[in-house]
Amino acid sequence: MRDGMRDARAGKRKNTPHFAAPCIADHAARGWPVQVSWIGLPTIDKRERFGLECDLIAAYRRSEKANPTCQFAGALDLE
Repeated sequence: MRDGMRDARAGKRKNTPHFAAPCIADHAARGWPVQVSWIGLPTIDKRERFGLECDLIAAYRRSEKANPTCQFAGALDLE
């Protein structure tokens, strides 16, 4: 994430190494609060971790009726 934010600040607007980095860098540059959550799951592989992330995002969307702001490289309208 840090490398992606550094690249975004330098004008390299790519979605690697983390897809949300450009959006988060934009928020931070504006002085807006940035909240993240994470958990270490060293015993599961990347594919399973991605599946869990999708499930958690879906639960957030159901409960909040909105997407996480920087997920999917920016907000999407659910209406």
